[in-house]
Amino acid sequence: MKLLLMVYLAACGPTPSGQVRVDEDTGPGVSDTGQTVEATPDPAHWVVGQSGSLVVIRTGAAPHVSRGVRAYGLFAPDLEPVAGTAAAWCMTGGPCADSWPTAPGPFALRPRPEGLGLVSSWVGDAIVMDRLQPTYAFDERTGLGFYRDVRGGSLGVTDLEFTFEHRGEWGPFDGLIQVPAAMEITSPQIGSRVDLSADTVAFRWTPGGPGQVYLRVHGRSETDQMHVLDDDGEHDFDLRGAGLTDASRVALSLGRYLESGPVDVNGNSLSIVGASEQRFDRVCGAYPEIAAPDAGWPGQFDPGIGLPYGFSMSFTGMVDGGMLHDYFRGAKEAPTSAELRVDVYDEMFDVLCSLHYDASQVSPAPPVLQRLDFQKLLAFDVDAYGTWELQLSEGVNSCGPAELTATIRSPDLRDYFIDTPWRLQFGPPSELMGGDYSLYLSPDGTTAYELEKLTAYRVSTCDVVESPAVVLDSRPDHATGVQPGYYESYNPGRILLF
Repeated sequence: MKLLLMVYLAACGPTPSGQVRVDEDTGPGVSDTGQTVEATPDPAHWVVGQSGSLVVIRTGAAPHVSRGVRAYGLFAPDLEPVAGTAAAWCMTGGPCADSWPTAPGPFALRPRPEGLGLVSSWVGDAIVMDRLQPTYAFDERTGLGFYRDVRGGSLGVTDLEFTFEHRGEWGPFDGLIQVPAAMEITSPQIGSRVDLSADTVAFRWTPGGPGQVYLRVHGRSETDQMHVLDDDGEHDFDLRGAGLTDASRVALSLGRYLESGPVDVNGNSLSIVGASEQRFDRVCGAYPEIAAPDAGWPGQFDPGIGLPYGFSMSFTGMVDGGMLHDYFRGAKEAPTSAELRVDVYDEMFDVLCSLHYDASQVSPAPPVLQRLDFQKLLAFDVDAYGTWELQLSEGVNSCGPAELTATIRSPDLRDYFIDTPWRLQFGPPSELMGGDYSLYLSPDGTTAYELEKLTAYRVSTCDVVESPAVVLDSRPDHATGVQPGYYESYNPGRILLF
């Protein structure tokens, strides 16, 4: 087998520096180079009578669980159509409520508003805080213009000072946000998943501290719930009473909520909310099992167009518990097969046709210990890679019958790949590829070839991939050495020759 490196040159141009992929816990994808708002430094042009919402949420609290802090700000003539409280959190994926009750029990949430085209007033280039600096961002998908900062790590303080610039439309202001300290949760174990097939989930925590204790059920907006809890350190959440089943695609978050205000800011009303919460994803249920259907052959390869010369491979699929799984592309979409795709090239490296195999029909395998990088053998860090032995079925073939050669011994190119003991492996990339992960392929279990970059996403609903609701997880999957979540390879950089 020969190896050829293909270098692709893409047309270069300016790209939004703030473009991100995020889930309901980090807000929508935004570009901070989107709409612009003109500065109005003259106090005569300061606005009055507007409403504002400023929210800071502390997330996570333990090793192997994503820790961080998120800050959102939204300022407009009227936020009542959005939510009566914490409007900035509502519009970025949090709860939407008329008010936050103090009496224990469930309370009603509003549907998340859509299509408002709500663009925040300009209160400065940034809202200056301790280690945060929310800057103006515009989400082209929803038409929402707001202030946003999302960072990893711990906040370090519970009293967070903030400042509005003098030249902003709301004028200068210095204020304080009280952010509750991270809760000391003893049950469920931090970083574990909750079993929705049980009747209840036992929540236990150390009571005391400022803020109202709450339990949030969140997933798709129609299943979102909020429950205020007594701060007595224990609550057995009735899953069935809440209408949840083991098939509910939701997460549970336990936290504290502290609202102050409204505060007068030069004739405008500002609501200030600090929250601290710990998220628990659900135990993944049964994944779908989808077989790639067999497909008839098209016509013969046309020598005038091109003959098989080389191929590249790509991969998509869900990783959980050390296994590869099929998945749903969107909760209401048909199940999708985890796929190993082979693109066949001619001598000019134009794609002739493709083969598709069900990649979930695999078994974990020992890692391939050598990587071939420009004919140089490099050793692998065994613990850093996930490796599977492929068990390819007939798959889908859009290629016509091939001419027999010393290498291609069957007119059906699928046989070439089925008869080869492939191992699929992914983990840290070489310096050539860069990025977070790379896809490696071994035809013999001894030497692996780096083929493509891989993108890894955490999927809170286990078997459902809903763009843009995806973000990299931080919890290692010890069964494989790779992260749990959804993986997708792209931008083939190398072509193997038949």
